[in-house]
Amino acid sequence: MRRRCLVKPAHVRLRGDCTFVGSGGVVCYVAVMVLFVAAFKRGGSLTVLYPIYASTFIWAALIASRVYGTPVTLTNVVGMGFLIVGMFLLGKQG
Repeated sequence: MRRRCLVKPAHVRLRGDCTFVGSGGVVCYVAVMVLFVAAFKRGGSLTVLYPIYASTFIWAALIASRVYGTPVTLTNVVGMGFLIVGMFLLGKQG
């Protein structure tokens, strides 16, 4: 019986175990959080660090669009716009 991947782009052919597809995202998330906490402990200002962290949501949408073919809708673009405006306003306060 052939196993099916639940999270696999249609254009990617996988052989064997499919667990690496989802685990890559988990590894990236953990790495970002470790770096975020380390920078904060070293005296990083939250007004600088949080906008960088918030931009990961924009990068995730863009990478998912490119790699997996996930459509970026108008709602996504508006949300990205709000994130960018919020990052600008936080940066202006610092």
